[in-house]
Amino acid sequence: MSVVEVVRRGGRDIDCLDPGRGGGTSSQANAVPTQLVPELETLPTPPSLQTALKNRNPRSTPSNASSSYQLAKMFIARSEYDRGINTFSPEGRLFQVEYSLEAIKLGSTAIGVATSAGVILGVEKRVTSTLLETSSVEKIVEIDRHIGCAMSGLQADARSMIEHARVESQNHAFNYAERLRVESCTQAICDLALRFGEGAEGEESIMSRPFGVALLIAGFDEDGPS
Repeated sequence: MSVVEVVRRGGRDIDCLDPGRGGGTSSQANAVPTQLVPELETLPTPPSLQTALKNRNPRSTPSNASSSYQLAKMFIARSEYDRGINTFSPEGRLFQVEYSLEAIKLGSTAIGVATSAGVILGVEKRVTSTLLETSSVEKIVEIDRHIGCAMSGLQADARSMIEHARVESQNHAFNYAERLRVESCTQAICDLALRFGEGAEGEESIMSRPFGVALLIAGFDEDGPS
């Protein structure tokens, strides 16, 4: 009986040598012209070869180009869903919402403590550059005389929300001759935060994306500190 030897390179059966037909030996497998036998392609890969293929350097193999192509294809497919705020990915994700949450996580730490005498707000102040004036970094702002808030996330988004809260507070005081409650101020800010994307029926959208900021609102009204 003849013995067929298979030389595997890169996980494929590329050389097949039959010593009984070609008169060669196993040491001549790489030198003698061979013919591929299709039936041998189904042979299982030895465990030692599986380990070698698993630990090989991808930079030295042609599969690196294939991996780069697959990576680029993945980013192209993702870009189809991360621009539209109302477009779900095949996995059911809204990338714009996730991006806003990541911006909040990268922000400063803010804490609030409510006591019987009032409310205390504290925010970590980060100075990331020597060219940045420390006094210009404001993370605690006043909405009205009885309401304040601490912010964490994108300051540009925070300014838009705070300005909206100030307008709502002044309009309420002008129309009803009373101070705006802290809960009502928070509700007005939440209504603005949800007005992104295409907008509701009869309402114009304010932002093309979600706000990347979190506000910790505190104040004192007829219900006490909150």
